[in-house]
Amino acid sequence: HMKHEVPFERGIVISGHTHISLLRKDNGIIFMNPGSLSLPKDRTGGSYGTIDFKKGIISLRNGNGFELKTLAL
Repeated sequence: HMKHEVPFERGIVISGHTHISLLRKDNGIIFMNPGSLSLPKDRTGGSYGTIDFKKGIISLRNGNGFELKTLAL
């Protein structure tokens, strides 16, 4: 039997609807709201989220793909 390792400590919670981006880790849990590309209600000018399991990172990016914030999984 193969052992599967979880790439993050306790989990990832992804939410939406607020159009306000958020990326933080609290007590080992990652919280992400990707925001909105078309109707942002924050100062990002529009944002979306990515998760790269190979690199072990979760990121918020602006419409041009520039990393606004990145956390290790």
